[in-house]
Amino acid sequence: MTSAVAVWRLTFERMLQEQKQTSRRPFQPSWLMTPEQCAEFLGIKINTLYVMKSQGRIPYRKVGHLLRFDFDEIVEWTKDKEK
Repeated sequence: MTSAVAVWRLTFERMLQEQKQTSRRPFQPSWLMTPEQCAEFLGIKINTLYVMKSQGRIPYRKVGHLLRFDFDEIVEWTKDKEK
């Protein structure tokens, strides 16, 4: 696991812990990232991410009319690119 992935997971786990402590409703974790979060995670510009999406070079999902990127799919996709 790369250091960026480890940092991302630790940050997400910390957010989950804080949410559990401050909320009465159970929190359902979502591993879906916004385009901005995904671009930051990958260390690329948002425009580059949109180009990659339109060319079908990166996995993505549509949630209603919103564009989302599954964290685990992106991690696997980056592993495929390292080979």
